[in-house]
Amino acid sequence: MNSYRFLTYSIVLSILGFGLWAAFEDYDRILASILLIGWQGFILVCVFSVLNYVLRYLRWIVLLRQFGDRFAFVDGLLCYVAAFALTTTPGKVGEAIRSIFFFRRHQIQHSHTLAALLSERIGDAVASVLLATMAVYTFGEVRWLSAAFTLMIGFVVLLVRKPTLVLRMTQFLSVIKLDRIQRFLQLIAVFLARTKELLSMQMFSMVTLVGLLSWSAEAYAFAWLALQLGGSEPVLLYMSIFALAMVAGAATFLPGGLGSTEAVMFLLLTLTGMDDAQAFTVALLSRLATLWLAVILGLMTMLWLESHPIKGSKVPSG
Repeated sequence: MNSYRFLTYSIVLSILGFGLWAAFEDYDRILASILLIGWQGFILVCVFSVLNYVLRYLRWIVLLRQFGDRFAFVDGLLCYVAAFALTTTPGKVGEAIRSIFFFRRHQIQHSHTLAALLSERIGDAVASVLLATMAVYTFGEVRWLSAAFTLMIGFVVLLVRKPTLVLRMTQFLSVIKLDRIQRFLQLIAVFLARTKELLSMQMFSMVTLVGLLSWSAEAYAFAWLALQLGGSEPVLLYMSIFALAMVAGAATFLPGGLGSTEAVMFLLLTLTGMDDAQAFTVALLSRLATLWLAVILGLMTMLWLESHPIKGSKVPSG
């Protein structure tokens, strides 16, 4: 229920935020920019987002097959996309609900899906930093953000590759003689072992490469919007701005990066010479076609899964 509250709050706050933001901008110019893109242009941007989802799902299949897990392609896709409904939770942690769907419908262990999720997150984070490189060196004011995010990625990878520190921390909690706590500590050990299996050099390279390709699709759509609305910088710079904005959103741990992502997009676009109305429109349409498209698709598929249970499926405990 808390996750659904986050979704409701994030929708309301986003509407209020964009409404207040637009109130200080030129309505006529914003409307003219939106009409210039049109429905056809917006659908094209959405197609690139769907390409992102498909590439990431194919990567998900490869990750779970490392554990010997198999599942129906279409139903697995629905389970994967359904988790997007909770993308607006802090740090996207709500997407871990994917583990419940895969366990309930395909009997895949939580340790497998959570390990795959963490592997995805690390690969996507590295890919985003790589994509953001051009913007980092173009706008020196934000170099600290990339450096901080890179250090955070390195720290997470170190914990997974060398889990001794985490396991020692769990030993302090082992004195708590509660079954629920003990089961949780056992899951941590299994989870770390599973995740380490997915971070071999070969698998890590694959995860990062797919992340680079998938997020490049959305970044290119962002660049296309900017160019359509008067941008004159190279495509790669606009793609890099998109990636840097995503890094900024992730670094704040705000629900879905709301506010911070849009602010960085707007600021950097204006620094390239775009006027406020054009930059606002690019940020608005980009987020509608990426974040909110994912949330809408996630909600639709989640409702379908809940209304079409697989006969004999398991209901997870705890």
